[in-house]
Amino acid sequence: MTESRKNINRFDSFTPCRSAVIGQINWTLIELIEDPVKREYTQLYLEDLDNTFNHLLDICKQFDIHVDRPTAIPYNPQKKYVHPYFEMAAIKNPITPSDTFLCLADTIVEVASVQENAYFDHMQYKEIWNEYFDNGSKWIAAPVPSHNPEQWDGFDYYDWAEILFDAPCVEPVGNTVLLPDGVVLNNRARVWLERQFPQFEYFTIEGTRGHLDSYFRILKPGLIYSAVPKEHFPAKFQNWDFIYTTKTQYTAPEIVSELLQDDDFENTVLDVNGFSIDEENFIMMEHVWKHHPDNVKQIESHGINCIPLPFETSRWFNQGINCIMNATNRTGTLVNYF
Repeated sequence: MTESRKNINRFDSFTPCRSAVIGQINWTLIELIEDPVKREYTQLYLEDLDNTFNHLLDICKQFDIHVDRPTAIPYNPQKKYVHPYFEMAAIKNPITPSDTFLCLADTIVEVASVQENAYFDHMQYKEIWNEYFDNGSKWIAAPVPSHNPEQWDGFDYYDWAEILFDAPCVEPVGNTVLLPDGVVLNNRARVWLERQFPQFEYFTIEGTRGHLDSYFRILKPGLIYSAVPKEHFPAKFQNWDFIYTTKTQYTAPEIVSELLQDDDFENTVLDVNGFSIDEENFIMMEHVWKHHPDNVKQIESHGINCIPLPFETSRWFNQGINCIMNATNRTGTLVNYF
């Protein structure tokens, strides 16, 4: 491993990945589930997710990707995490390092998440980011949100509320950054990003109301695997090729705990939520790989190898591969792909 792998360098999601953070399971959170039946099947789901992590680690080893993992803070029934506007029994399960931390250019950004349960998540990653910082990476945090209920009055908060955004709302493509229409990124957040990272040109993808990694994946310059019509992208993408998929219809599972599951099923298309190792290798969920052979053939026709990853619990957790693996160092630079 060379030292440069432990510096933040991210300008895209398709150039060769050299290092990443992969999530970790906090097994102690099962103690919060009182119903014995729910506790039993949650245990099974977590074991299955652990199997997914192990397969993912094997793939990373095969492609010589350095991996760091967070340190979960155990549940303590004697402790409460108290905030002026809410109280939590524990810190969320650190299975999704891509949600709370944006790696952009040479900087780690702790985001101002729209989720209250992510408020203390940054504590589980300090050792990792300390090392990146010591190696020369920049480390900043967006203004910490108050989560005052007044900030959530109706649906007009996009225009006036405090800075709120999740990391997967920000999709860099060289010198271009793509953002969603709303819900998980509001107007002040966009202005904050533009001021902090003026080297990028910012565009909105019409009709997207959640994390962009669950709407489309840019497989390489000129090619997008998408659940969003080309017409919703900026004009500069009109000469790119699109491989379309549709959202798999399924009944949303019961939310046992928001510390374990994400509940935004409406704005999530897990079928596209994969991870590019480089422009020739794309990790996709095994059940998508099996049930969408036409998409696989289309992707492979562009010289891209599709690597299936067992992830049977993705729907229960409402998480995809790009959620559980955050690329910290890719070889890309600030270039114009258009």
